[in-house]
Formats: sequence, C-alpha cells, structure tokens
Amino acid sequence: MSNPPERGFGGVLANRHFLYLWVAQALSMVVQNGIHLTQLVLVEQLTKSSAQMGAVILSFSLPAVLLSAGAGIIVDRFPKKDILVASNVLRVLTVVAYVLFLRTTDGALLLFSIYALTFINSAIGQFFSPAEAAMIPLLVNRDQLLPANSLFNLTFTASQVVGLVIVAPLTIKLAGIQGSFVLMGLMYLIATFMTMLLPRDDARSRKPDGRSAIREAWSDLVEGWRFVASREVVLLAMLHLTLIATLLLVMAMLVPGFTSRVLGLDPEDAIYIFAPAGIGMFGASFIIGRFGHRARREALVNGGLIALAATFALLAWVGRAPDMLNRPIFHAYPDSAL
Repeated sequence: MSNPPERGFGGVLANRHFLYLWVAQALSMVVQNGIHLTQLVLVEQLTKSSAQMGAVILSFSLPAVLLSAGAGIIVDRFPKKDILVASNVLRVLTVVAYVLFLRTTDGALLLFSIYALTFINSAIGQFFSPAEAAMIPLLVNRDQLLPANSLFNLTFTASQVVGLVIVAPLTIKLAGIQGSFVLMGLMYLIATFMTMLLPRDDARSRKPDGRSAIREAWSDLVEGWRFVASREVVLLAMLHLTLIATLLLVMAMLVPGFTSRVLGLDPEDAIYIFAPAGIGMFGASFIIGRFGHRARREALVNGGLIALAATFALLAWVGRAPDMLNRPIFHAYPDSAL
C-alpha cells in the first residue's frame, strides 16, 4: 500500500511538475516587478518628471483593467501550458525590444517605446497569471491544493519585495539599465524553459447551457463580487491588499525621483532607499511569523497601516529638513539645529 502524499510545502515541492511551475512563477514575478522599477529609473534619468513616471504606472496598470476578464475567457478555453510558454516567449522578446530601443533610439521615440512595451509586457501578464493558477489543480492532488495555493500566494508577495527592493536596484547599480534588462531577459528565458517541461493539458470544453463565452464570464464575475461584498471580512482583506499594493507601486514610482531630486543622488542609487525597506519587510515577516499569534490580527493590520503612514510622512519631512533647519528659530538658537 502506497503512502499518502506528504502535506505542506515539502509535499507539493516534491512534485516535479509543480516545482517547475513554481520556479517559473517565482522568476516571472520577480522579473516583472524588477522591470517595473527599471522602467521607472530609466524614465527618471530621461525626463526628471513625476508626470512621465506616472504615465509608466498607467501603462502598467491599464491592461489589468482592460484585459483581465477577456484573458480569463481565453485561458479557460486553451491549453494552459501553451499559454504559459507563449507568454514567457513574448516576455523575452519584449525585453530584447527594450535593449534594442535603448541602443537605437532616444528622446520622445524612446519614451513612447517604453510606454508601449510596458503596456505589452503587462498585458502578457494578464494571460500568464490565470493560466498559472488554473494549472495548479492539474498538477497536485486535491489534499495538496491548500499548501500549493498558499505557496503561490506567498511567492507572489515575496516576488514584489525581491524584484522591486533587491534584484532591480542591485542590478541597476552594478550593471546599469541595459545590464538589468539583460539579466531580466535571462530569467524570463529560464522561466520559459521551466514551463516547457510541464505536462500538456487539454482545453476545457464549453458548458452545454447555450450561454456565450462573454455572458458566462460576466456571470462568474458578478457571482464573485457578490460573494466578496456579502462577507465583510473578505471585503476588508481585499481592500487592505489593494491599498498595500497601491502604496507599494506609489513608493516604487516616487523613490527614483526622491533619490535624484531630493537626496541629490543618481536615480540608480535608489538601492539606498530600497535596501532598508527590504530588510524591514523581511524582518517584519520573521517577527510576525514568530510572534504574530500573540496579537490580534486587527491590531497588527491597523498598526501596520498607521506605521506606514507615519514613515511616508517622515520621508516627506526628510526632504524639507534642510530648509526647516535654516528657519529663524534655529538661527536664534543654533544649538537646537544640531
């Protein structure tokens, strides 16, 4: 009699095909977030304009609004492996395009190319993510779905930290913008190879109820939102996650300009801002994992949001500190300016 599969992360990672999918997810998400910061640093170097950096954020965010529902319909009706492989191949090509445009264009044409490639890269992600999620139950047993999904959610969050806070700032500082894009392309290439090793799946057949694909997708979307709206805890959790993700993007958008225009450093020196942030994130994760059970969850969430607001306010004060220290009160009492 065969032993039941091991539960927990160890059990799902022992599944060779799931391991391939997980590595592909980790690499792809790290690169996606890393490219996002690299684009922001590049635009800051070119324009010194927060408005232009906001345009990059808009180019990155629009595909999620415009394509997510349609992408789900397509993913539901085509083999997931084909979508995963094609998505990563296209991502490799977009990174190659970044390098080519950096070498051959400048000025307004280069900016337009950055916006267009940002939009395309984000649009590809709208197909990759649901295909990846739909692949999980095809690779693991039913009793391993919970740890498998938990691992993917954990990796999704960790990849934001690793990509935005560690990989991109470090590679930009050490290898420059083009070197960063080259490394990202290689990571996408490895992710492509991992998805090619996955077993082939069959496309799901249409339901025999006569509904069109669009009506079926709309019905599922409405049902999902009704579920969320009817459960206050779920709705509040989604709002918190959305808020944190938005603040992370805002921070990523502001840091290159803050580094350049406020601190007087080069935009690629944003690593000096992101490195402490990364240490803080990993430190907080360790503390919460070790001691978080001793506190109420609501207190942890609210305390974290208050602390986040305070740190943003302090960052704003740092930029004004030199001017504030030159005010008359400090001239009258010079010792207080020390």
